[in-house]
Amino acid sequence: VDGADTVLHAAALIKARHADQFMAINRDGTARLSAAAGAARLLLLSSLAAREPQLSAYAASKRSAEEAVASRAGPWLAVRAPAVYGPGDRETLAYFRAVARGLAPRPAVAGARLSLIHVEDLAEALALAVERAADGSIYEIDDGREGGYGYRDMHRAAAAALGRTAWSIAVPRIVMAGVARLNQLGHRL
Repeated sequence: VDGADTVLHAAALIKARHADQFMAINRDGTARLSAAAGAARLLLLSSLAAREPQLSAYAASKRSAEEAVASRAGPWLAVRAPAVYGPGDRETLAYFRAVARGLAPRPAVAGARLSLIHVEDLAEALALAVERAADGSIYEIDDGREGGYGYRDMHRAAAAALGRTAWSIAVPRIVMAGVARLNQLGHRL
């Protein structure tokens, strides 16, 4: 909260056991906060995934959260962030653990790219958005690297940070889906 003038909404669900849980938290929770914020300006931290809501339940829920905020009576803006990394980040930690074991997995999709932002840069971008951004707008941010990163870039950076070498392994989509399903089952247990 910046004084009493702006409410920052950053709570979001990025993993769920069931697809409907994304909507319950990301869309419905945002709608409730938006209603409770009244006339205060609301800044929604969204995701680049909201650009393509058909891709996943997460992406659809983030787009729905944006729509909920856009329909409010009070002032609002949304910032779509890419994958966030930095201290406390558990998502890229799994990748670094794999590289530490000598494996650098990557999707077996030609030209696969990703966009990233460090948590400190994200915080600075959000502060600037509160100060300068026009209400009723959606902004997409990144770390400024044109075209984002390839998975080989991630491999090299992680290997250099850990001081070791790792084999880059292309993982077919069906194998990635199977591993994701096993992870979901493990989390449910």
